[in-house]
Amino acid sequence: MEEIAWGQWFFSFDTPKDWANINVQKETTLHNIDGIHGYNENLRLLFGLAGLMGIFLGRFKLFKSIGVPKVLFFWFFIVFLHSLVDVLTKMDDNKQVMQRISELIEMFIGVSAFLYLYLNYRSIKINAE
Repeated sequence: MEEIAWGQWFFSFDTPKDWANINVQKETTLHNIDGIHGYNENLRLLFGLAGLMGIFLGRFKLFKSIGVPKVLFFWFFIVFLHSLVDVLTKMDDNKQVMQRISELIEMFIGVSAFLYLYLNYRSIKINAE
């Protein structure tokens, strides 16, 4: 069971039949759709880079409200670094190791996205009061 499917497992709902037909792991996940599954290193790289850019841009007043909190630096850096190594080396000899680590990276992506939304929501709410 992977991190994105935890909600499906936690709330005990089955994968819709049409979705299961196009999903490699028969779960309600986007990244395991046939054709995307196994080829999303570039998306992970883009996500990590966007997070790092969001931290940098958050220093400027224009982007302050949507900037990424600095506390998330290592989350985005780990995603970016792993994805960069994966894209540049295409570690064929260690593909199984990279795929196992990719599951952890997918969890990092989910948690960092949640934390970004939560921390920015909290910041906006505090500033509105």
